[in-house]
Amino acid sequence: MIVRPVPVDAFCTGSFMTERSPSRAPRPRARARRTPARPSPSREVTTADRVANHLVDYIRRNRLRSGDPLPSELRLARELAVSRGVVREALRSLASTGVLHIANGRAPRVGSLDGRIVARFLEHGLSTEQLEQPQVLDVRAALEIETVALAARHRTDADVEALRAAVDDMRRAGRTRAPFVDADIRFHDIIGRASGNPLFAVLGAAIRQSLDGAIRAGLHSRRTPDELRALVDLHSDIAEAVAARRPAAAQRLMRVHFIRTWHYVFGTPPPAFGAPSGATPRGGTTSGRRTSRVTAPRS
Repeated sequence: MIVRPVPVDAFCTGSFMTERSPSRAPRPRARARRTPARPSPSREVTTADRVANHLVDYIRRNRLRSGDPLPSELRLARELAVSRGVVREALRSLASTGVLHIANGRAPRVGSLDGRIVARFLEHGLSTEQLEQPQVLDVRAALEIETVALAARHRTDADVEALRAAVDDMRRAGRTRAPFVDADIRFHDIIGRASGNPLFAVLGAAIRQSLDGAIRAGLHSRRTPDELRALVDLHSDIAEAVAARRPAAAQRLMRVHFIRTWHYVFGTPPPAFGAPSGATPRGGTTSGRRTSRVTAPRS
């Protein structure tokens, strides 16, 4: 439910009266029907809701940036003529959505973009079976195939160095699952940041967090050293395509990566992204069962 921000002067006077619709002529009362009661889809707007909306409006009107402080809890309570408990509830509500960052003994600060809320939303959808893992992985593939092309165009030397370091960590980890997965996640996070668009980084990280179990299952299904080596080699090829500023090649290689991942995790052909043209594993298939390197034409 979207609640319109309450004007500041309403808080200063302590007035939280809701708007009333214009008066209308009374209608004849119809005979009541015995129908089952239905729960209301909306809830009553609380004082804390109004304080929260006021704070969001305050951030916008004052053009505050991430990390900038807001008035303290005590000051807000005095200026808005509400209890500190109400202000505290509003602050916690905004902190739970990432709008604010709060810490004991410090004034609240404007929050920074992160994917916690998106990840929580996706995890809820998966746990309640409103979403399925293949659907989420399908979206992740589409997002990261585009992201890696942007990374190849906008990457810095530091990004390339970080990608190569992540590949080296994957290679050293071998069959040790936790450090391997950590390095793999870091690799994709770096690509998101290198894209130059913070939304790609935030959304990509959120989707990967929600698919943590599938990521680990995909690693576990690669049972032989050759299969793990092929996975690491493919990440290395992606890193080098990004380093060489070859967006089309990077996209084709990333598509191969997700085709293989899909086969290892779900054992079925991917429904939404087909085999890439011009980038296939030497010796045959993109199913992920071969261990040879991937070749791609120059962009």
